[in-house]
Amino acid sequence: GVTAEGKFLGAKATLNVWLPVVEGSKEYSASFISLFSNNNTKVIEAGVHVYPALYKEVNQSLRIFTYWTVDGFHKTGCYNQECKGFVKTNKQVTLGASLPPPFSSINGDQYIVDVSIAKEKKSGKWWLTFADIVIGYWPADMLEDFASVVQWGGEVMNTRPSNRHTRTQMGSGNFAESGASWASSIIDLKVLTQFNHSVEPAKLSTYATHPECYNSLLTEGGVFYGGPGLSAFC
Repeated sequence: GVTAEGKFLGAKATLNVWLPVVEGSKEYSASFISLFSNNNTKVIEAGVHVYPALYKEVNQSLRIFTYWTVDGFHKTGCYNQECKGFVKTNKQVTLGASLPPPFSSINGDQYIVDVSIAKEKKSGKWWLTFADIVIGYWPADMLEDFASVVQWGGEVMNTRPSNRHTRTQMGSGNFAESGASWASSIIDLKVLTQFNHSVEPAKLSTYATHPECYNSLLTEGGVFYGGPGLSAFC
């Protein structure tokens, strides 16, 4: 994915929606926006993911999710409304709800969804909007006065059975250099400044924890990312 550093009151982007294959039920594959503060120990995150174990499902489905932690993923935090944290204000939308097809297809039709996280100055609440629908908020103390880092991208959990990487896909399952309609993408990356202006980040840096398995590529207007997991390179 990609990272921006500074002082931000929010971020938004358009996610390219795929249904990645997850090999093990305890593995997951996500596409998200994350905001960090307090030396990256406070995090709020939202997007779409496949995570069979979380939803106790056999057939894999793509679902809307939120997440938070205030101690760097150690002892605090949870997905959706598994614990007290994110406050859902929209009664029509269920966090963890499965998204129905269609999804993007390789060299075929592409589908997108807009995601936005924005701080309300008066209350300090961090509001989540998904596909132009306001879902709810994280309380003010979930982050500091500003987010100092924003990330956009993909993430997988790989359990490495028998000490091998699994075939859990990130996004489309293709590497970033495959390009439009083949690799996953996140476009229209924006951050909210302290003056509540929505602007393109001044500087973006790419990151990939295991580039031989999944990678990212900064492009004009956004980022391509993804990968197949277990392959000749991974």
